[in-house]
Amino acid sequence: VFNDTVVYTDGLIQVVATSSDVDEDTYTVYYDWYTIDPQTGAETLVQSSVSNELDGSLFAKDEQVYVSVYGDDGLDGGVGTPLESEHITILNTAPQAPTITITPTYPVPESDIVCEVTADSFDLDGDAITYSATWTRDDVSFTSATTTNFSGDTIPSSDLNSGERWVCTVTPNDGDEEGATETAYTTIGGGELFDGDIGASWEILSSSPSNLFSLMTYRTNDFSYLWNASGDYLSYYDPDTDAWDYIDVVTPYTAAAFRSMAPVKEDLWMIRNESVYKYSVLDNTWTTLNTYTGGDDLNMTTSDYAGNVYGYAASGEIVIYNIPTDTVTQYSTGLGSVYETRMTYDPTAEAIFFGAYNEPDLYRFDLDTQTTTALTPIPSSEYQLNNIFCGDRSGHIYVAGGFNNYTMYRYTISSDEWERIPDLPFDHGNNGSCSVSEDGFLYVGTGTSLGLYRISLGMN
Repeated sequence: VFNDTVVYTDGLIQVVATSSDVDEDTYTVYYDWYTIDPQTGAETLVQSSVSNELDGSLFAKDEQVYVSVYGDDGLDGGVGTPLESEHITILNTAPQAPTITITPTYPVPESDIVCEVTADSFDLDGDAITYSATWTRDDVSFTSATTTNFSGDTIPSSDLNSGERWVCTVTPNDGDEEGATETAYTTIGGGELFDGDIGASWEILSSSPSNLFSLMTYRTNDFSYLWNASGDYLSYYDPDTDAWDYIDVVTPYTAAAFRSMAPVKEDLWMIRNESVYKYSVLDNTWTTLNTYTGGDDLNMTTSDYAGNVYGYAASGEIVIYNIPTDTVTQYSTGLGSVYETRMTYDPTAEAIFFGAYNEPDLYRFDLDTQTTTALTPIPSSEYQLNNIFCGDRSGHIYVAGGFNNYTMYRYTISSDEWERIPDLPFDHGNNGSCSVSEDGFLYVGTGTSLGLYRISLGMN
């Protein structure tokens, strides 16, 4: 009798045989183990011994296994009649999940995205594996994928739009059954999500547990929360529940209050203190990855859709950190220090827009030509740019006016013009921050007063 008749190729077959000798002689029980080829029916003796066990290395998927058991007391005519067991069929083992990724790493609507297998599924039986992919777009099943390397692995560029979150699920198959799946996701960059329309009034949200000096400079759909850096720790706001929470890992460079962070994929990045820092939301860890020269200018950090992070050095240089190559490049703006540098990236112009807190001037740094251009300053009635400064990556920049006030402005890049938008319900102070979120809102945090507000933005 077999201990278990459900057996895979990594299994161990055990049989329990009950026997006796009528003469009460001492005897030995022998086990002859056989496999039967599923295609030819040929039988092979794979083990003949006194062992009642057969290791999985001696049989394969779909083969039948049986054992012939007999006793021998060592005397003439002492070999007993062999008894044959039932036959066991070795079962298939499903393949394990593959390792996958979506390329390109930083997708935009102009290029196809492809779900690729970077490490094949392991199959215990050594079967050849095929793959198929399914997709969702913003949590809705998408059924019009095409094929590049395996079934359904490609989404044509014509089906991609900025801000969409795509999830690919790859399923391996060994010819008998499907195995464990693996998923990967990506968010389509490219900007131009927002059409320039703005709501009529601000919504008052839950107050922050810490100073709102440094809301993340833009919130992509890769992030469930709106992050803020203040003091030694991070906090985050959940728009679904209107609630705040803390992260207890100490932020780097604790000598200064402003720790502006920019998103790339699922991580937050900060260029400050002649260093490039990364916060992994998944691992809850900060890492210092590189350095730059020129001194700290208490600058904001911004980012683009191609894996670049931008900061500003007190020497008057735009600092560019390229994530894929882990390299830093610096370009002179010809301006020197732009203290407490307010800055944002806009893909419609492929440029960095920046200016100094407490100064009225706004500048454009063209990323293709590395040239700096002076733009129309903020209206003279406001005197200066406030620390509250952010862009929508769709051709608009949002800025609070002056020192203590309620005023907010929108700058339109294409026309080089400023216009006033609805006033905040409370004084914005001097040291707040703002963030445009791909859920369709402009968020403003009013610094030490802890207030958080949002207003809707029209979307394309």
